[in-house]
Amino acid sequence: MFSRFVFRCYSLLLLWGLGTSLVLTATENNRGISVAWTDDGSHEYLLRWIESGKGRHRFVNGMEFLIHPVKACATYFIDIRSFNEDLVPNESANATIHTRES
Repeated sequence: MFSRFVFRCYSLLLLWGLGTSLVLTATENNRGISVAWTDDGSHEYLLRWIESGKGRHRFVNGMEFLIHPVKACATYFIDIRSFNEDLVPNESANATIHTRES
């Protein structure tokens, strides 16, 4: 348990040190959260939650994120653990998403 915590903290520090950051816009609705962002300004990706609750979430396109609430229902820190290489750059990143009313 303790080693898992240390590993996660190390992973977060490593991701922070990469300097890669994405800003995402998320829209909440009764089916979950839809997320959109651009990686280099030329591609936009639209994602939808396929499960609810706290912790790990999977998207329809196979992306998997670990969600850490920062502000109540407003801002989240997401740690990209695995992803579809056809949709995002082949690099881990951290990002903050800001939800808006649908």
